Amino acid sequence: MLTAQRPTLRELLGQGEREGLSSYLSTLRTGAGLDVILACGPDGGLIAEAGEAVAADLCGESITDGFRALSPGTSPRIWLLSVQSVRGESGDAGRVVVGKAVGNQFVTEIGDQAGLEHTLLVEEQPVATSLSANLASLNDIERSVYRPPGAGGAQQGTFGFAGRSYYFTRLSLKEGELVDEVALDVTDLAATRRRYIAILLASIATVAAVGSTAGVILAHRI
Repeated sequence: MLTAQRPTLRELLGQGEREGLSSYLSTLRTGAGLDVILACGPDGGLIAEAGEAVAADLCGESITDGFRALSPGTSPRIWLLSVQSVRGESGDAGRVVVGKAVGNQFVTEIGDQAGLEHTLLVEEQPVATSLSANLASLNDIERSVYRPPGAGGAQQGTFGFAGRSYYFTRLSLKEGELVDEVALDVTDLAATRRRYIAILLASIATVAAVGSTAGVILAHRI
């Protein structure tokens, strides 16, 4: 993480200058497009922070890179975190924790890159989605679920929503704590398949009609 390698950050963190460090973190957060940056001391205490408040003691806890689901009732509920130790002239100067709040906008941006819909669930409850719907309405979706051979227990299936048809699979992002339901809109694919079938049937009917007519003509000629 390049943020933790900046010389000014190492110096301020090593000196424990809270005011200067807070100002520096604020500027750094804005430039890096992050939602929160925390500077933690070697003892696990918070020295300075900038950005959105996180309802968790990220400095005092053992944080690993990746997604983190917070307790129910907190907002944002999901964070994408990264942590990096900072080495000063005299050794361990602490660590820096950076985070990005994961909400509807975040999963929509991820989904747009691959043309997929994403819904994040914690304990089977949706907490963020790229679908054009409020989270509460997603609980009413009826899904046809199956586990194909070799899927490793991952749920797959189909569902319909807002007049569209989707194939989906559920992927565990954090030891079962956080699940990503990835969905592919197959409505147009199904419509295309029906159109091809209709064209094929029409072609068969046309060939049959032509053959029948030709048979009649030939019969009259004999």
